[in-house]
Amino acid sequence: MSGDVHVRICESLGVKFPRANHPLPGILPLFSLKQMVRHGYIKEPEAEVLSAVRYHNHLLFDFVLKRTLRVDQKGFSTAPFQTRKFFLSGSG
Repeated sequence: MSGDVHVRICESLGVKFPRANHPLPGILPLFSLKQMVRHGYIKEPEAEVLSAVRYHNHLLFDFVLKRTLRVDQKGFSTAPFQTRKFFLSGSG
């Protein structure tokens, strides 16, 4: 059983949840692109592209969002997104 409160409550009532198959950004009410634009985390043209991507592919949306987000001109490290050398070296 998960440590999340909502899961514990529901499971205590006999409800069993399947494992998540979408990243949290794929759940529309949790992430508002309009709010991200308002706060300056993404730009309006980026929000339009992200909205289209989100509609078609939640996993790709999660990836593109993480590559796009900026807070005080800082974003996520690019290292986790640059894995080509790892896969070409046969280290997998």
